[in-house]
This record gives sequence, structure tokens and C-alpha cells, in this order.
Amino acid sequence: MHLFNPRPLAEKLRDDVLGERDKFHYILASLMLQLAGGALGLLTASALSAKAVLSLGVFALILVLGSRACFATNVRGDNRRFVERWLCLSVPLSFWFLLVPHALDAAFYFYAGRLIRTPFGPALRLLLPFFSLWIWARLALFYVALNHFIRIAASGSAAHEAANFAPLASP
Repeated sequence: MHLFNPRPLAEKLRDDVLGERDKFHYILASLMLQLAGGALGLLTASALSAKAVLSLGVFALILVLGSRACFATNVRGDNRRFVERWLCLSVPLSFWFLLVPHALDAAFYFYAGRLIRTPFGPALRLLLPFFSLWIWARLALFYVALNHFIRIAASGSAAHEAANFAPLASP
């Protein structure tokens, strides 16, 4: 893995000699570096609590296991273009599984902030710790959906497979 000098990596990509497994490892490394960067950002903003560290650990575990399951699905399929599939399919799935629910969460927090000052406040405070579970569940569902669509992409079309296996017709 080329962490500090991207030139050899660029040359391998240009020459199309970097294997799918190596590309998968670059995706995992990228995800972990992004997670570490986010954690360091939190650390500089405020001290990380034990709960926050646990939450980041669970988040990292879901990222690694989910990405690994997607890679294994791609290998069982045609074992090609994993990075392309992972990145492209992640965009619409991120929208539906991560961005839209975050917007709903923000609306809930805004509304909950107003409700906490009412008689419903104590009951509402009991629900707040379950938001970590809600976020982890959404991420896990994101990877279940991504795995499903990678399976579709790696399976090939019926027409394409039929054309590849059809006997050559003589003119």
C-alpha cells in the first residue's frame, strides 16, 4: 500500500495492474482515515468520552464488516470493478440511508429541544441514548442495501451471459 507516495499507485492504476483486493484495501484504508480524521476533529473540539470512543469503534466495525461483505459479494460475482460499483452505488444509498434520516433527526432534535421544557421532557431524555443505536442500524442497513446492489451489478445481465455462452454462428 502506498500511503505517502501516490505516484507508484497512479502508475499501477494507469497500467491496470492493481488487483481488486488491493483496491478494496484502499477503500478500507480511506474509510478508516476518514473516521480517524473525524475522531481527531471531535477530540480537538472537545474531549472524547468513553461513550463516544465506543460509538466510533462500533461505527468502524460496521464500516469494515459491511465493506468486507460487499467485496466478498463482488468476488462471488464477476470479481470486476468493485471500486467503481462501491463508489457509484454508495451515492444514492447514502442519500436515502444517511442524509435523509439525518435531516429527520435534525428536525426531531429541534422539536425535542422545545419539548424537553414541557412535561414530556423526562420521557424524551430517556430516548436520546437510543439515537446511537438508530445511527448504527442505519449504517448497517446501508451496507445490506449496498451488498444487494453490488450482487446485482456483479451478476451480469441474462442477455450478456447468453451472448457470451452462445455458440459462434458461422456466416
